[in-house]
Amino acid sequence: THLSINLLPFNPSEDQINTQDVYADLLSGKPVVSRNVDDNKINAYAIIKDIYGEPALLLRVDMIREIYQQGQKASKNLGGLFLVVGTLFGLIMLWLIKKSIFNRLDELSQSVARIGIHKDLSERLTVEGNDELSTLAKDINLTLSQLEQVQLKLQESREQYRQLFEDSFSANYISTHEGRLLMCNPAFLDLFGFKSVEEAQSYSLQKVFPTVESRQEFLSLLIESKY
Repeated sequence: THLSINLLPFNPSEDQINTQDVYADLLSGKPVVSRNVDDNKINAYAIIKDIYGEPALLLRVDMIREIYQQGQKASKNLGGLFLVVGTLFGLIMLWLIKKSIFNRLDELSQSVARIGIHKDLSERLTVEGNDELSTLAKDINLTLSQLEQVQLKLQESREQYRQLFEDSFSANYISTHEGRLLMCNPAFLDLFGFKSVEEAQSYSLQKVFPTVESRQEFLSLLIESKY
């Protein structure tokens, strides 16, 4: 039996009459759709989804209908029976394809999910072979590498900000609009005589200002400056 396997871009909008009804059946929920090309050939279609569960590729299997041809030669009355056998044969072939290709895709999906659970961007997917799945794994590894670099730069930026905030000789603090202290640096504690951040947080910052008007004026300046 001659079997031809093709992976095609999933494009339901393509203007091809012979595939429009295939896309319609697949998108309606059918896992496998088969179409008779002629008396000698049959095509089977299935959707390969990406790691997010969205259609990514269209799997097409081309098969020579040898059994059907033999049935036609033996008796035209048995043609319907041989068509059923050919369909079952196609389903078996699709099952074998699932074992050899879809399992790799499942392993790829599980690896990505594991990285997401661990939140470890330093992990990488195992790349095997030189096909579409290996290319997808390489692309995912490249994305993970880029995200890891961004995360490292963000951590570095946060550390620099923390050091600048903590080590500054000026009294720095962050509070809500209502005057509830969220965080402050040691210079702020020394300036107002607080022994700890917890003690400072129990104190309303509204009392720091001599008058209510002066605080409102200060808040207005912050709003105008977009701080």
